[in-house]
Amino acid sequence: MARHHLEVNPAERATRRRRALLIVTAPTWLWVCERAWLGAAEPSSSAAAGAAIGAAAACLLQLAAGLSWTDGDRTARVLAMGALLVGVVTGTVGATDQPGSLLALWTIALCLGAWLLARPMFDGIDERRRSIDLIDPTSHDPTSQGLSELRAAVVSLLAMWLLQALLGASDSAIAWASSAASLGFALVLGLPTVRMLVEGFPLRAATIAAAWLVSGLGAWRFGESAFAITTWLLIGPLATLAWTYSVEQASVGTGALAELLRDPARLMLVTFAGGGLLGGVSLSLPIAATGGAAEPVPPIDAMFTSFSAICVTGLAVFDPGTVLSPVGQVLLLCIIQIGGLGILTFSTGAMLLARRRLSLRHESAVAELVGAEHRGQALAALRRMLLVTFGTEAIAALLLTGLFLKHGDPPGMAAWRGVFTAISAFCNAGFALQVDNLVPYNTDPAVLHVIGATIVLGGLGPMVVTSLPQIGRQRLQPAIWLAIFMSLLLIFVPAILFLALEWSHSLANLSWADRMHNALFQSVTTRTAGFNSIDMLQLRPATASMFIILMFIGGSPASTAGGIKTTTAAVLSLSMFAALRGRTTVEAFGYQLSHATVYRAGAVASAGIASVAAVVIALQLTQSLTLEQAAFESVSALGTVGLTIGTTPLLDDVGKIIIMIAMYAGRVGPLTLFVLLTSQKDASRWKRPEVTVPVG
Repeated sequence: MARHHLEVNPAERATRRRRALLIVTAPTWLWVCERAWLGAAEPSSSAAAGAAIGAAAACLLQLAAGLSWTDGDRTARVLAMGALLVGVVTGTVGATDQPGSLLALWTIALCLGAWLLARPMFDGIDERRRSIDLIDPTSHDPTSQGLSELRAAVVSLLAMWLLQALLGASDSAIAWASSAASLGFALVLGLPTVRMLVEGFPLRAATIAAAWLVSGLGAWRFGESAFAITTWLLIGPLATLAWTYSVEQASVGTGALAELLRDPARLMLVTFAGGGLLGGVSLSLPIAATGGAAEPVPPIDAMFTSFSAICVTGLAVFDPGTVLSPVGQVLLLCIIQIGGLGILTFSTGAMLLARRRLSLRHESAVAELVGAEHRGQALAALRRMLLVTFGTEAIAALLLTGLFLKHGDPPGMAAWRGVFTAISAFCNAGFALQVDNLVPYNTDPAVLHVIGATIVLGGLGPMVVTSLPQIGRQRLQPAIWLAIFMSLLLIFVPAILFLALEWSHSLANLSWADRMHNALFQSVTTRTAGFNSIDMLQLRPATASMFIILMFIGGSPASTAGGIKTTTAAVLSLSMFAALRGRTTVEAFGYQLSHATVYRAGAVASAGIASVAAVVIALQLTQSLTLEQAAFESVSALGTVGLTIGTTPLLDDVGKIIIMIAMYAGRVGPLTLFVLLTSQKDASRWKRPEVTVPVG
């Protein structure tokens, strides 16, 4: 009887994954210990020799553990734990004066220790399934087992790359040797599986060979350091892994794309990451830079800008108007537009055009994200979203073109700047082609208010925008009223506070009327977009703190804005007032909010606070920043706002990677969390005894 390819011994797959992870990451100890001792203050020859012995011992112990690993083998576990202990002690002694490296090392060690000591997720076959002979625990599927090993090998290479990025890459002989050894181990483990998959399929073999050729040529042409070479050499394994995943899905009658479309959360994660990487590669091409082949955009800067655009953040390490060529600016604008609408929306729109039927799960996710009241209205809400988006952008582009012409721009430049600024404003991206962003227009209220109105419409979302004409005609849902009320509150109250705080500081050189216009505009753009019409370096600390709060809240659900969202802040505020008044229910606009809504709001806000804390600590450990700078930059990235108080240009490559991860998490994190929270149902019929816990 033919078996399904997934009906293999899961314990064996888990064993092979762990074995591959241990083998491929074993040489990492050489680099980690050597890197720690490089930063030590004048290490003696005996200390350096001790470090070398400790690194070699950790490497050999882990390699032996990987070669002999089985889930029931205590000897292999002891060897692996011994490797971890020796490596951490050796690295710690050399990194006592490097708190950032020390914290990263111990964090990784704790995670590895927990992983080694924990039982495998699938360490045996369920007795009930075994009793009905669905799976033969003694049988093996070599291809499926090999795929597990191949995936683990590629994940190990990615982990090495990330570790080098966090701890700081070096170009020593040890760094080169450890990277080469890990890649060699991964190839040895993965080649048999790849050979089985491509045998008899010339197209697969040619595609994988082409990916490895690009990987090798890139490493040879642009590999100026061990870290750069490692980065380029990852392309080959990643392409191979993508092919094997597609082959595996095809073997059961589905494709990788179909698998993604069935899981909206996974679709968002993969497509935003893929869009950012593809955009980074595009912006790093010579044709995208004004300097051409002589001065292309550095890869790390191109990736940073691409993720900032796809996540509609607006943080930039260079001026797009001067560094990017017209082709590069068009590419940047396309990335912004795609990121603003969301890849999920684009994929659904493409399926509509192809007259394909959506799955129930996908329709439900789209309904939640675009603001439909129920699943049946998802497609109508999507059409409404596209109409509002392109209609608003077109009107704003026409108005801004005329205003830029008035300021003396040539017709072609005025039109291009009008289109670029309109799309950037509606998508709440904050990118501008002017050197000083919108500071040159801080005395023109027409420019400020057109852009501000476009930002507000983008931050409200199509669900709220299309409901505005219905005010007074029919009863609107509480979610719409909460979004409108909180948006108005968060526009005018901060504007008044900003006016009072900055009257004699950043607004001092403006007339009283222009001060009011700029205060209102800055209140609008701070929460979502990231444009600035005043010098951010002149802000008072109190104003910067207020901006952090506004950026953390962000815009409304189903909009292009980030943050925890206005409705989340509203629900939390109403919950606080209800608790202070001794009530156990939360009411808004004649309705009682469900407990699930309150729980979700608390979960989103808590996740946001935890994310901010993690990014702030990471920046403080790796960058020379004050608490104010780290907090402002972290919230700006996680809230996908894009404002900076001069911190972004100070980031090194590690800092840029941290902010890139923060921007990505800030964009897809709330969406993914929202989908997960709305899709999870409590199936338990049991109720525990109720208890009151003192809080506060």
